[in-house]
Amino acid sequence: MRREVLDAINDRGITRLAVPDRAPREVVHRPKEVDAALDRIASAFVYSPSGRVADPDLVISGNDKRTEYNPNSALRPRYTDSRPASVSTAAKPVKELDSSYQDWLRKREHDLTADERAFVERRRQELRQDGLATETYRRVGVREALMRLASAGLDRDTAAAG
Repeated sequence: MRREVLDAINDRGITRLAVPDRAPREVVHRPKEVDAALDRIASAFVYSPSGRVADPDLVISGNDKRTEYNPNSALRPRYTDSRPASVSTAAKPVKELDSSYQDWLRKREHDLTADERAFVERRRQELRQDGLATETYRRVGVREALMRLASAGLDRDTAAAG
């Protein structure tokens, strides 16, 4: 993890931290930055892009259709279907209605192949239990969570060896 990530965590006053399930890696930070994070972050959790971690001790199920808004929007961007556009209730513009955002989405639409998109959609469906999207997490110590962030951009074998 570059120092900027820990600085950003501290600048934003993060108290709950969720990190990807990847190998921890030692990294040297300024001691005051680590101390600030350790003092403030109350809990840390490991998650997996698959929605399931090994040895979970926390299960979260979405019981509201809105929990699927972001996954559905990522898998099927708004310009590709006829869903009604969101309306802002906070007097703020809605990003999805911005034409430059829609143009950006169109430029990115081929980032995933049809097979990759189908795989992700199947995996998302597999998260459903009793009709609810259900994901698992594992509690870890804050130091371990920070070390897992340090392996960003490395594959599991490289991170484990390094």
